[in-house]
Amino acid sequence: MRHLFILLILLSLAGVGHAELRILGEESPPGEYLDAKGNPAGVTIDLVKSLLQRQGIDATIRILPWKRAYAMGLQESNIALMETTRTPEREELFKWVGPILVVKRIVYRKAGDDVVLRTVEDLKQAPGICVLRGSSNESYLQSLGITHLYAVTKPRQCLKMLDNDRVELFYTSEIGMAGLLEKQGIASERYQAVLHLKNEYLYLAFSRDVSQARIQRWQAALEDAKRDGTVARIYEGTYSKETIAEICQPGDPLER
Repeated sequence: MRHLFILLILLSLAGVGHAELRILGEESPPGEYLDAKGNPAGVTIDLVKSLLQRQGIDATIRILPWKRAYAMGLQESNIALMETTRTPEREELFKWVGPILVVKRIVYRKAGDDVVLRTVEDLKQAPGICVLRGSSNESYLQSLGITHLYAVTKPRQCLKMLDNDRVELFYTSEIGMAGLLEKQGIASERYQAVLHLKNEYLYLAFSRDVSQARIQRWQAALEDAKRDGTVARIYEGTYSKETIAEICQPGDPLER
């Protein structure tokens, strides 16, 4: 009886170790979004599918509001978050694979508005700023002492708020803004970049229960995809040659 009990425990642990991964992302074109049929699409989705295929494994992929996806990554098992900024505050909350992208974080205004920003101090004095709720962009601006933030669940809501003069500024990435405007069919000239705050690397962030062996397999698959040109082929035509070249460098820039 005792041996049977031990065997059941071992089988249970083995099952947990091989539970299917759930991969979550937000609506953030061109990397990840829902297509006309409601299916996850985008270049990050294509990359993740390629990495799954390399490892011979399956996973469910869903697009959710970022705050909900992030909470699931913290509280539930076998979760991976796509396009996640790796910050000191998040470092011990997840296990990291990447980077999968580098982005410029920029403050935008509606074309024709007279908001002028040259420094962070100017930003502190500026009127309302729209950000994605629960994002690293929101927490970064809060860390600078900026409190006049309007947090939304979807980036396109920030465009509407700009257009309706409910906010004066929108803080996002250059890549994210371009993808959002293209998906919404809006001319890029309608909005202007007014302040480049910083560059950041994006990763796949895995929940802490995922074993280190699995993390190493994901990282190895990503490095192979960079080395054999798969990442470049997936990203070509979507991101600049400079961005692709930087992201395809071997290793993790934050650990060099």
